[in-house]
Amino acid sequence: MTNKLLTVQVVGYQPRESILPDDYADFRIGTRFGWEETKNMAQMGVFPPGIILQTPGGYPCVIEGAYETEQVAVPLEVR
Repeated sequence: MTNKLLTVQVVGYQPRESILPDDYADFRIGTRFGWEETKNMAQMGVFPPGIILQTPGGYPCVIEGAYETEQVAVPLEVR
């Protein structure tokens, strides 16, 4: 399977104080995105920092960074 066929799902949130709760509501748990769409959204800084994403069978990752700047997904650590 290539990355282009993968889907990425919103599986939770690790809320940040600087992010409004409504920002997370725009990305409901269970929402799915294609791999390329997810990659592009992270490059554009679309995701609310603290959103947790996971590919099928993969490890959950949390989005780090800020809006409108390139974001990265890092392995989830319990806070």
